[in-house]
Amino acid sequence: FEDPFKQEGDGTLIAEHPIKMGTPRPATMTPYSIGALLFATSFIWLAADLRARDGSWFHTMLGWGLTFVVTGVNLVWFYHAWKQFKLVRLVNDLPTSPVRSAAVGQVELVGQVRPSVAGTPVMEVGGRENKGLVSWRWDSYRDECSTDSDGNRSCSWNHKERVSNGVPFIVHDGSGGIIVDPAFWSEKQVDLGPVIDTWQRGNWRWDVRGLGVGDPLYILGDCVPRTEQHLRDWGGDPTVQNALLTVVPTTGTGDASVLHLGTELDILAQNRSIFEILIVPLFVFTMGVFMFLNYTP
Repeated sequence: FEDPFKQEGDGTLIAEHPIKMGTPRPATMTPYSIGALLFATSFIWLAADLRARDGSWFHTMLGWGLTFVVTGVNLVWFYHAWKQFKLVRLVNDLPTSPVRSAAVGQVELVGQVRPSVAGTPVMEVGGRENKGLVSWRWDSYRDECSTDSDGNRSCSWNHKERVSNGVPFIVHDGSGGIIVDPAFWSEKQVDLGPVIDTWQRGNWRWDVRGLGVGDPLYILGDCVPRTEQHLRDWGGDPTVQNALLTVVPTTGTGDASVLHLGTELDILAQNRSIFEILIVPLFVFTMGVFMFLNYTP
């Protein structure tokens, strides 16, 4: 269509937009938190009991070993719980903006992938073409075999190479379109979803992931003005505000930046309540550290 930045029709938002669908709220407590509490407290009790029990040196060593294991697991669990808590809180607290109303600053957008003037280049690897993609990543694997000292032969697919690429594309939610340039986003910030194509040739295999035209896309980042060079290279519309903006990863605040195949529902599909995300790991972490520090031989 002639101007990918303007609204479609009367500017009605797409049906998948969070403003129309609402935001799901998870249950406060599920079997996840109950099982986690039972498992963690059982290990804490077992470690404390082994260290306090009269017996051989093995009891004490096993108790200390379990203490360190439980404490280490609690540290990792609490770290990941804190990161998930920050992301979920940000997603829930930051309202999804229609593209037409997007302003400079932190923004959450949901829309449909559409081509910009860059089009959809043909992506070719391993003698096979993939069309209709605006951002992609392929991994190559080689089937390699080895023989151990006993003469047993085993083969496995070993990862050899990973290449990411893409071109600027439009995200349109019905109210308007905004350009997104994959060059501004790191591989860790982009979730291209599952493998969309895989094939084998000889002892080589390739897996491809990618964003295609028509795919839903969730973006969490900063809305910033486009440079003059970017406007010249990839086009714009001076009469439409959102055509003069782009979305890049958030910097300086420590907040997460996400470019995710899907909608807000996909981001929150595995969401848990604040009680399960933060309170349960914090409680287990506190009890584990207290057990570690409160030991008296």
